[in-house]
Amino acid sequence: MIVYSNAIKHDIKTPSIFSKCNFVQNSITKEIKSLDDKVSDYINYFNDERSVITIRDILNTASGLQFPEHEHELMFFKKDHLAYAKNIGVEKKPNTLFEYNNVNSMLLGDILLVATGKKADELLNERILKPIGA
Repeated sequence: MIVYSNAIKHDIKTPSIFSKCNFVQNSITKEIKSLDDKVSDYINYFNDERSVITIRDILNTASGLQFPEHEHELMFFKKDHLAYAKNIGVEKKPNTLFEYNNVNSMLLGDILLVATGKKADELLNERILKPIGA
């Protein structure tokens, strides 16, 4: 069970969001000041109606971003997943409803890249696998 706020508690079901949570946790005080930082502090394309969304909202998978019936599985048929994710708008107030939204994971990767200058796979090796001797 991962708990990032009293409002939303959930089991992590996929390694993608779990590993990105670890990267963010390891980046706090280094590159990311707080989970309550606005996503727009890191990625400039969130300087619109999405500017109220925090890193905590993304990690909680409660960002309030649009969540269509196909659950953004169409994203995986696109050549550029991030380009798809960048264009997803707001559907509801953040931190009100847990929805495993694939877009959140894609955005976390971009936030980490901007904050650390490194891609998620580099961070995985450097901050998790290498320290445990893997």
